[in-house]
Amino acid sequence: MSLLLAIVTLDLAAGAEPAAQSAGQTKPPGAMEPLGFLVGRWEASGGGKPGASSGAFAFEVEAGGRAMLRHNESRSREGLHRDVMLIYAEGLGSLKATYADSEGHVIRYTVSTPDAGSAVFMSDPTDPGPRFRLTYHLNDGVLAIRFEMTSPGDSVFSTYLEGTARMQRPPK
Repeated sequence: MSLLLAIVTLDLAAGAEPAAQSAGQTKPPGAMEPLGFLVGRWEASGGGKPGASSGAFAFEVEAGGRAMLRHNESRSREGLHRDVMLIYAEGLGSLKATYADSEGHVIRYTVSTPDAGSAVFMSDPTDPGPRFRLTYHLNDGVLAIRFEMTSPGDSVFSTYLEGTARMQRPPK
């Protein structure tokens, strides 16, 4: 399940510079503002049930501040994994995200921000298969990342992977 391994060890944009920020924006406005702590390039490492991995990821403000895009690339004993996640405001400020990876997995999330420096991505309970929860929490410059899953019909999540990341390049 390198999909899960890659989610924690996050995005390495193959050494490329992040895409141009929309109209020079580095922090998202409006409903996206609570996710501003994620914007920038991060180096990450983690481990869990599938083993250890490392990589990097970048969150970028896009579409005039109405969306954020996360690029991820990680390496583990299973090889190279790439994914992207589009985060956007829907309706009256409800935050949503769609994750897709190089293995064909797609996860649809609802996003909440329970407090400053925290974001929780919860998969749609109507989607078939297991449910997923991806949590980011920033504390003293270290971004803690936890990816959890639960079987269909179960409400108890189990940690599948955990990792940490440090910002390597703040937004311009």
